[in-house]
Amino acid sequence: MKARNLIVTLSLVFWLNSNLQAGEPIPLGYERWSNTPVTSGAVFSTDPASLLGVYADQWNLIGPVRPSCGRRLIDIDIYYDPNSKKYLSNAIWIENAGDYKTTSYLVHNVSKADVEMIASIKSLVILDIESYNHSAFSTAYTLIVRSNPVRFATKVLISASYDELQSYLANSQWRPIDIDVHQSPGEYVKFPSNYDENMNFYDAVFVSTQQLSNRRTTYVAFGTRDDINAANNYGQVVDVESTGEHMQHYFPDRPYLYITVEAGSSFQFAEELTASQTVASQYDLQYYYDFEDLFARCVDLEGGPFNQDYNPFGHRAVFKNP
Repeated sequence: MKARNLIVTLSLVFWLNSNLQAGEPIPLGYERWSNTPVTSGAVFSTDPASLLGVYADQWNLIGPVRPSCGRRLIDIDIYYDPNSKKYLSNAIWIENAGDYKTTSYLVHNVSKADVEMIASIKSLVILDIESYNHSAFSTAYTLIVRSNPVRFATKVLISASYDELQSYLANSQWRPIDIDVHQSPGEYVKFPSNYDENMNFYDAVFVSTQQLSNRRTTYVAFGTRDDINAANNYGQVVDVESTGEHMQHYFPDRPYLYITVEAGSSFQFAEELTASQTVASQYDLQYYYDFEDLFARCVDLEGGPFNQDYNPFGHRAVFKNP
């Protein structure tokens, strides 16, 4: 979707308003912490465009409406594969049925202007935002969006500074449901003499807590794997992001930024995983963790190709316990 799609905003709003599901569950973001069982799976090292029509529905404003594929995405991670020289994705899908049924789409390879246009549509909410192909001139984005039938107010930050992010985190009228971290593009001194917080940019989605049904106590923090697993004492982690080599150089105790919601069941966070450790089957996401009598579904997935030489952190995942 290029900038020319900005001219179809009114048509898009009309089409969405006429195709929304009724009686959809809330609050927004429940997919990652809900205790209701759901069939789920993962797809690894895939061209994001190939997910359309198989694991995620796509918009079709012209011509006949495509039938739903019966699945929807709840998380996607985009990374550059040096072997194929392409941007590939790892994604988590769930069955779009029962308590999880909603109108949802994957929107791939769009511009900042397109993201701003989509964020302005009150009948939609962005659940996950991934930026990639960063340069001094442009950045590409991939989004997971779903319907917003109650019209909760939302705010999307794009390439925001830490101060901008913090201003919303400190405001109790908003809660974050997704944060993406990336380093500033262009030429720079990799490790200057002093830490520069402007080296990192943040893309984030916030939803309003003004309506009682959408309120959830939510925390955002920097920390290690042990810090993340300790969050079991007060909630469930729903999103984990690497803070990047710049921050990790100056603050080795801050390799991750993570979101915790005061809801759901317990969870496990694991890092340095291989594909076989993360998922037994791409069609049935079940991971036997730490030799415990426990099967869990994955709710957050991050990391590049399963190549330890290229990606020393390996793969990271949050497993929600039943």
